[in-house]
Amino acid sequence: MAGFDGEYDQREQIRDAIDIVDLVERYIPLRPQGANFVGRCPWHDDTRPSLQVNATRQTFKCWVCNIGGDVFSFVMRIENVEFKEAMQILAEMAGIELKKRKPRGKISGKPAPRLTDASSEAPAAPAVQGYVPTEITKTSLYRAMEWLAGKYRDAFLHSAEAEGARRYVLERGISDRSSEQYQIGYAPMDYETILNWIGGDRNRVRTLEAAGVLAYREEYDERGRMKARPKFAETPQLGAAERRKYYDRFRGRLIFPIRDVQDRVVAFGGRLLPNTTIKSDAKYVNSPETPIFHKSKTLYGLDLARTAIRQLDSVVITEGYTDCIVTSQFGFENVVAVLGTALGAEHVKILKRFASRMTLLLDGDEAGQKRAKEVLRFFVEQGVDMRVLTLPDNDDPCEFLLEKGAEPFRELLKNGAVDALDHAFNAATAGIDLDDDVVGSARALDSLLDVVALAPLDRKTADESARLRAIGALQRFATRFHVSEEEIQRQLDRKRAQARAYANRAEEREERYASLRREDAPQSADEASLENKIALFRKDWCYPVAGPDGETDEQLRSLFPPFESSLWDDRRFMPNALEREYLEFWLTDPSVYRSLVAKIDFEALRSPIARQIDLVARDFLERGEEPSFERVMLRYEDERMKSFLIELDESAVGKGLPAVAKDPESSAALLDELIAGFERAQFDREIPRKIGALREKNATPEERLQTLLDLQRRQQEKQRRIAAQNAPEASNDRQNSDVSE
Repeated sequence: MAGFDGEYDQREQIRDAIDIVDLVERYIPLRPQGANFVGRCPWHDDTRPSLQVNATRQTFKCWVCNIGGDVFSFVMRIENVEFKEAMQILAEMAGIELKKRKPRGKISGKPAPRLTDASSEAPAAPAVQGYVPTEITKTSLYRAMEWLAGKYRDAFLHSAEAEGARRYVLERGISDRSSEQYQIGYAPMDYETILNWIGGDRNRVRTLEAAGVLAYREEYDERGRMKARPKFAETPQLGAAERRKYYDRFRGRLIFPIRDVQDRVVAFGGRLLPNTTIKSDAKYVNSPETPIFHKSKTLYGLDLARTAIRQLDSVVITEGYTDCIVTSQFGFENVVAVLGTALGAEHVKILKRFASRMTLLLDGDEAGQKRAKEVLRFFVEQGVDMRVLTLPDNDDPCEFLLEKGAEPFRELLKNGAVDALDHAFNAATAGIDLDDDVVGSARALDSLLDVVALAPLDRKTADESARLRAIGALQRFATRFHVSEEEIQRQLDRKRAQARAYANRAEEREERYASLRREDAPQSADEASLENKIALFRKDWCYPVAGPDGETDEQLRSLFPPFESSLWDDRRFMPNALEREYLEFWLTDPSVYRSLVAKIDFEALRSPIARQIDLVARDFLERGEEPSFERVMLRYEDERMKSFLIELDESAVGKGLPAVAKDPESSAALLDELIAGFERAQFDREIPRKIGALREKNATPEERLQTLLDLQRRQQEKQRRIAAQNAPEASNDRQNSDVSE
């Protein structure tokens, strides 16, 4: 992806416009904790909030995952995008227009690590006449889906063809207000409606095909193999023959826009209308998997329900779009729906961020009971307080509410929902005489223990309430099956040991397969563009991104020598205690940096990581700017570096450096101490060289004597400084001793 004009300045604009607390709360509920905010980390199974958001520094950090960063890092990780696309997403949130940077030639500089020919740019290609393909990004997909949702909504409201759709919605009891709130739409029957809306524009066709809306009529041979698509002239607009190859996969259906937690349209659900002329066995059709839509991680209505879910600490899960809409319409706003498939582990993980209690609302038919059994394991595995509510008379939620109203429904939610494991017990023992049917009872208990074995029972890692719920269920099983608790525990331990062994084997097997895939993967770097080669290089090497001067990548590597990313895992190359305190001090108070570098030479830093950060700071100083924490953060896209900078900042706070920086006397004392520390370190490194000089045969007696005297003087200075530092402590000890006497 091409860069942006004035990219560093625009990064600053975006950083200043986006509050990280507001940003993170779009994805994860946060609560205040002291001066910061905390929430459950979305990147690991977080039972105790371990994601910390610092509103002052505008950073986040998960201390379990050991990851952190700023608003850019957060969007990159949560949306799984590269930096440029994260910048686009944030710019849209902030209402900032990004201007594309014009291609530039190289800026020569000192030798830099090469990118396997990446630094030799090819000459610019001649301007393409006619059709110029545009890049399909997540941002372009979001825009296209939002536009199309508006077109479907407009067709639903105003098209004569949509009269049947409007009538069906009213018959289902959905009010005009709810129809507007959920933006229900209609896809016209004509195969080419969307193509007409976009004028057959090839780039927009490509985007809508990637978004899963336009489908291509593939052809197959007699053996069922897909044929290669015919070649058409790549004109800006599709020709008539090529247009006939595309159609709207949702045509003739009632449309339910599916939005993510950020209120962005990511997919559509389409329902066939009664008396339709379309021949299809599928009553419902959902969008296929796309770069912006993953069915296993998306829940219908969560964008509208998340505030109510958070406030009530409870969520109601239904099985269909209309059930969700009507349930919300009757005042139960903490409701979501699954997308045509059973609830999965990822759905439970997402809902866990918003609520600790979940109620699975099922139809009373046999299929509903079967689905409850299928999904129970996900709730138990993640230690969720799950209840199951089965509606009477085989009703679905929509029918029940329209016939009986909100109060009976509220009563059922309060008193009719049973604990998930109790529901499992009722289902497993249905038709079994627990007193006389020994074989049936044993099978039922075995199937129940298979589920309970998934529960987090370890005191060190499990949520206490989840652990106690599982223990309570085991005690109830012992009573109902007439088996001792010891025997049940023995069977449970055996099942958990088997599960661990299976998981270990599966992990080893997956690692072997992953290794084979890596070995067989084609080496496409030689064919990639310069930008892709740079991106590949940056995965293995760490160095800053362009600053206010808009340096090229080659110049950046010349000015700020990259270090291999593997160094983060080698303690020998991490900054030592003195270097860390040096970095912490000026990151806390950038005004002292000029005084520090006047006395501390760049060569005094031994860690390549510390050296690179220091070079970035010196670069700011040369421009007449203080190297503030925020400015240094903006110069990096590398996740490990951003996390390390946050670690330094947190360490500085823990040491009380912000208070030291505010006190001129304390600040001056620390400044002197750091300078002296680097001088001592330099002297310690010079000792072997000095001793080597003494042993040189061509050194004169006078030179040897001078070297010895110099060593003695430097050693005495070092001892005096140590004594001066220890003097106040000794004085305090004497005073304390006098007081005690």
